[in-house]
Amino acid sequence: IFITHDLAVVKQVADHVAVMKEGIIVEQSSNEIFFSSPQHQYSWDLFAALPTIEKRGQPLLVSDSRKKFKHTPKGINKNDTLRVKDLKVHFPIRKGFLKRVVGYVKAVDGASLEIPVGKTVALVGESGSGKTTVGKGILRLIQPTEGEVTYSNLAIYSIGRKQLLEQRANLQIIFQD
Repeated sequence: IFITHDLAVVKQVADHVAVMKEGIIVEQSSNEIFFSSPQHQYSWDLFAALPTIEKRGQPLLVSDSRKKFKHTPKGINKNDTLRVKDLKVHFPIRKGFLKRVVGYVKAVDGASLEIPVGKTVALVGESGSGKTTVGKGILRLIQPTEGEVTYSNLAIYSIGRKQLLEQRANLQIIFQD
């Protein structure tokens, strides 16, 4: 079983496709049938929501089957932005009997980006290039070595655990696998 949200990968690797919505499988078919004539409205919605160059800068369409999810989460406004400035995540290299630090693996070394609410930013790179580490560093799932992260003008690295957990309802990572 291969679990993903990436329809392009599904088309390449799957023989059979099952589409899930709200915990229920709403459509199942062969890969060929699914990609030539999906049967469920939600499957059509998934295809309609795929980003393209032509859709850049335009709001995504939301069908009737998904309208209940179209809302602005509590505490968020359309001007909120995630800002990452000079993010660094260095892991110590330890050697010897006393496990002394002899150097560092610079998994992320100065990443900066800005993402306004409602925009999608793709972070691409080869395996081991630091993509997942950037996401984990932004959310403090791992401790960054250096840098700043702000969301809605809130400094993520200086807030307490309770506030951090509240913010994680608005900022979440979707792992590539």
